[in-house]
Amino acid sequence: MKFKLNSLMLIILFLYSCSSKGNRQNITRLLHEWSEKEIVFSEQPVFIRFTKDDAEIDTVDCLTSLKSEYKVLIYVDSTGCTACKLKLPVWKDFMTEVDSIADKQIPFLFFFHSNDLAELRYLFLSEVFDYPVCVDTGDELNQINQFPKIEAFHVFLLNRDNKVIVIGNPIQNRRVRELYLSQIRKEVS
Repeated sequence: MKFKLNSLMLIILFLYSCSSKGNRQNITRLLHEWSEKEIVFSEQPVFIRFTKDDAEIDTVDCLTSLKSEYKVLIYVDSTGCTACKLKLPVWKDFMTEVDSIADKQIPFLFFFHSNDLAELRYLFLSEVFDYPVCVDTGDELNQINQFPKIEAFHVFLLNRDNKVIVIGNPIQNRRVRELYLSQIRKEVS
């Protein structure tokens, strides 16, 4: 397992090798720090699904997803343009691709630190995104885990024990996307 993680770290370092020397050192430190780190979830996060009816928000039980063999965690903070950062159509494509590889066995856990439910509702309804999400108004997930400051490292492939297998955003970087898909293929075969 250690060899596999070291290989993954080297691949990610290669992906970011065009960065300045100081930035590469920060990324190397970050990768070592997060390699096999356990992500801790609050006791019972509430996942919701926005509906077309303005009066309704469906609460969804996703506790079994937290106990899945593998899962993808996406943390989105409240700074900047959520729609711009998130790129929901690209996520939907990636989720479809992962579902086809893993036979829908890998859940995607979207955590949003936001106090603006109206903005999120508009975003999800306009993009026809009906996947359950956790709106973490208190930013508990980040406070517990102290995620990296670099947004590109707010997405994680986790194992059953919620330990980080891969870190990086597969939507923002094609090579990171391939790393996720490659790792998922290995894990589900």
